[in-house]
Amino acid sequence: LHTISYLDNGIKRTFATTADISEAARFLDKRQLGLIGEIFAAPVRLARIGITGINVPFIAANIAKDQVSLAINSSRALSTSVANPRVFFKALVAAVGHGKEYDNWIRNAGGGTSFDISRSAPATSVAKIRAGKNIGTQITHIITNPKELLRAAENVVSRGEEMTRLQSFIGTRDQLLKEGRTAKDANILAATASRENTVNFGRSGDWGKALNSVFLYLNAGIQGSRTLVRNLQTRPVQTSAKIALTVFVPLATVTAWNMSDPQRLSAYNDIRDYEKENNLVIIPPNPTKDPKTGKWNVWKIPFSQEIANLTIPVRKGIEMLHGQPGPGFVDTAAALLGTATSLNTQTPEALVGQFIPQAVKPVMEAVLNKNTFSNTDIVPQYINGQQSKNLSPDMQVYPDTSGTARKIGALINQSPLKVEQFIKSSMGGVGSQLINASDNALATT
Repeated sequence: LHTISYLDNGIKRTFATTADISEAARFLDKRQLGLIGEIFAAPVRLARIGITGINVPFIAANIAKDQVSLAINSSRALSTSVANPRVFFKALVAAVGHGKEYDNWIRNAGGGTSFDISRSAPATSVAKIRAGKNIGTQITHIITNPKELLRAAENVVSRGEEMTRLQSFIGTRDQLLKEGRTAKDANILAATASRENTVNFGRSGDWGKALNSVFLYLNAGIQGSRTLVRNLQTRPVQTSAKIALTVFVPLATVTAWNMSDPQRLSAYNDIRDYEKENNLVIIPPNPTKDPKTGKWNVWKIPFSQEIANLTIPVRKGIEMLHGQPGPGFVDTAAALLGTATSLNTQTPEALVGQFIPQAVKPVMEAVLNKNTFSNTDIVPQYINGQQSKNLSPDMQVYPDTSGTARKIGALINQSPLKVEQFIKSSMGGVGSQLINASDNALATT
């Protein structure tokens, strides 16, 4: 028998009910995260906002990535994509300034971003409601409630994701109205397109909320693969043609360009495979390498997770024309499996790393001395011709290793290389920017 109970003036009263209501009332439902869930979710939110949030270069690249996803998945690509400047501009204005178009989109449940999946619903209070009077009261409320700071930052940087969804909503709705649909039907169908034409973060299943708060970008991969596979089933010719035109042709052209000049080829060969597998890498004429960071001055546009695996055989096919190993059966099979399942099949290590909770990943990497994303040693076996294990932690550095990381490493008796990786693994690109800012501040003092 399933029951719920409450105290009525000190007297316990019990009532029979359904299993779902009983579990929810007792906070036993698997969707209720509780304190432990919030603890695991915090590192995921921190990493997400550092990798794709307040990392300004990534925001621009992420918008370009979302535009490609929208063009592939939308059944009305000419009406919803950047090919329609009017819709693009309206979506940009609505995302940045909100207004009636934005309110209509929210009212029809067309919204939702990747930040929503790892945070709980905001606690509405009288103070929070009153803070909404104007920008001044909102800022004051955020400053006096530090827990709101992360949510406020997420709300600001999610504008890029919202713009792409608004494009889908506005373009689809306007096209449906031209076809004679009623305003009500057009709004409902446009909201569905807004959720489904990129990645539907609102769809996660019973365990999705908990898993999304533990594993970084797990739901993004699952829902991205689901959307792409569905479109390949329902519109195989159209979807395949759009993938070829928007992804494969640019990738083949850019790869051929990168390898057609000795200087660009040298830079291309020096870039690690995991970067080529996850980004469209564009090398400019006469590329240069930053002696401090060891990075080339290249442009990188990230591939969507559901598309990234499919690009590997295409890229290797172009590389084969320039004398490098071509795609094999394993490459093709792994690409198809990864696309259909959202599993990171590029390497066995990457597959395992996909299911390491973000809360323990930075510490685990330091203990195992392994970067789980690139599958490389954090502290290499040899530094300056000497075995690393024979060197004291403070000597396990490169000439360009961060001064900030050296000072932190000295305090905790760890290699500065591991300190750098811990910060980057916890906060992504923003972590690197913070280290650089700290180094500059140390240099001036």
